Amino acid sequence: MNKLKSKKEQQKNGFTLAELLVSITVFSLIIGAVSGAFISTIQAQRKALSFQEILNQTSYLEEYMSRAIRMARKDFGGSCVAANSNYETTHSDHGLSFMNYLGNCQEFYVSDARLWENKDGIVSELTSTSVSVEEFNVKVLGNSQLDNLQPRATLFLKIKGTGPGVEQQAEIQIQTTISQRKLDVQY
Repeated sequence: MNKLKSKKEQQKNGFTLAELLVSITVFSLIIGAVSGAFISTIQAQRKALSFQEILNQTSYLEEYMSRAIRMARKDFGGSCVAANSNYETTHSDHGLSFMNYLGNCQEFYVSDARLWENKDGIVSELTSTSVSVEEFNVKVLGNSQLDNLQPRATLFLKIKGTGPGVEQQAEIQIQTTISQRKLDVQY
């Protein structure tokens, strides 16, 4: 028996350069496609989480402000807003001031892309650093006794996510109209 293999048998046991290049190319294409799908999935998840955070913030803000505005009282003496008024826009229609149910002055306004509350001189931030308030506009209707309408305030909020991947951040716009729950009548 000859322990030496023929040249033909030796070639059958190995790969040619062409076969090696084709297999590397196919493997690279598969890895590239899987990596692209993985990166797209991560980007979609980031955007979904950003949108969820914005939705949570907006829901909280709308509920909190709506409750306070619904419970507002008419300011007969003019200590918070104009006398015999329910609401007053502030900060060039980017804020709302009113007398709350306890008889204290309360205001919601935007400053430095954050929504703030001033409740009888105590200022607190209502939004987290994960969102930016792009717009906050207020319109007041039915505020005077001359128009004979129920007092109501229409709020418009445009909020955008902040942080890494700003181009990926979600944005939400919401508008709501809130009417005063208890109409005060002075006897």
